[in-house]
Amino acid sequence: DEFGEFFGAELPNSENQPRKDTEQPSIQIRCLEACLNLLKAGLAKLSQASSQDVVSEILGDPRANNYLDCLLEVHKVSERIISHLDSDCCVTTVTELRNVWDSLAPFFTHTEHIHLPETVGAVCGVCRSDTGPSPVTFGAHTFHTPCANLYLHCVEPVLPNIAAATVQ
Repeated sequence: DEFGEFFGAELPNSENQPRKDTEQPSIQIRCLEACLNLLKAGLAKLSQASSQDVVSEILGDPRANNYLDCLLEVHKVSERIISHLDSDCCVTTVTELRNVWDSLAPFFTHTEHIHLPETVGAVCGVCRSDTGPSPVTFGAHTFHTPCANLYLHCVEPVLPNIAAATVQ
């Protein structure tokens, strides 16, 4: 089994506990910047297509569709974060994110994406929205899987630990 002995694994030691963060806006800002960088990289790659025929050929490839699905998830994470920002601290980043997404949107017109509805549940430690039906739990905190992935791969290698009072 490629996942090893997952169910028999021991609880993580203190070195692997969630990082203690007290500033939720800082986490959200760093995640928004990571989203922006990923979407910009995606736009740069997709913009290299020299014609609509090349774009159509690219979009016919399953790997390209997987890449588009990943970009769409990044966009969804960014929108969840934006909807729960407490301040206007990131107006420039939010504007740039939306402009990059507007430039990417035409690449998504020919693709079909499955969207799982959000439901009421625990609050995500990254975006602060309800986690819905399939959350990831680490330490005492819950995360959307895409939010946890983004944080771990693009922000820091250990998930944040937000004091309950700062997550609303």
